[in-house]
Amino acid sequence: MLGLVPLPNLHLQIGILKGNIFNKNVKGYTIYELEQLLAAINYIFQQCELEILRSRRVKVY
Repeated sequence: MLGLVPLPNLHLQIGILKGNIFNKNVKGYTIYELEQLLAAINYIFQQCELEILRSRRVKVY
């Protein structure tokens, strides 16, 4: 499971939960670094799409 967590100081952080292990990206993203923030959000959506395809057992190239 991938997630984007808002923090109080206008930072967003990415985290990945696999089983009972949670890993978070140490880099935080702000709205002032919009290109990097949107790239991180795009990565989350790409990973979600891959997980859906894998769960349906569709070949991913």
